[in-house]
Order: sequence, then structure tokens, then C-alpha cells
Amino acid sequence: MDISSSYIEDDNYGYCYKEPIVQLVMICTGLVNLTHLDISGTNLAVINPQTNQIEGLSFLSSPLEFLGIYKNQIPANVKNIPAKMVTKNYKCQLYNFHLNR
Repeated sequence: MDISSSYIEDDNYGYCYKEPIVQLVMICTGLVNLTHLDISGTNLAVINPQTNQIEGLSFLSSPLEFLGIYKNQIPANVKNIPAKMVTKNYKCQLYNFHLNR
């Protein structure tokens, strides 16, 4: 599912959702067979400062095959990204991820 947005240089994001955490949770819980998600250029990748994880993605039933988070202002130290392949800031990173349930 591609809901990415073009990045505007004068803006932090290309598209801003009013309740980004709620929106991402709805996507993750409503689309139970979701395998690919691109949220690049949006404000959907909100980081929980206590867990250092992307809020909303913890509601996935299984890791994504692909997650696009390019131009999302994600800090380099974000951990436990529930995806096997992640695009972030010009790079494609492979993760060996398992859900802790």
C-alpha cells in the first residue's frame, strides 16, 4: 500500500495527518494481510520516546516485507522496525525482525 507523499523542501512533510498514530493503527489493524507499506513523506511514523519505536506499527500481526519511511525524520537509533526491508534516507536496509508477542 503506497500512501507516500512528495516531500516539500519548505515543509517537514509532504502530507500531514491530523491524528497520525490513530491513522497508522487503523491501517495496521484494518488491513491484516498488509505486506508492503510506504508512508514516506508523511507524518505517520511517530516515534515513541520511551520505546524508541514507531507508534502504530506494533499493532501489525506480522512483520512487513517492505516499509518505506523515506523523508520521515526518523532518528538513526530507532529500533525494532517491523519490516524485512526498509527504505530510509537514500538507503535500503535489511532487517531480521521478529515480533515479541
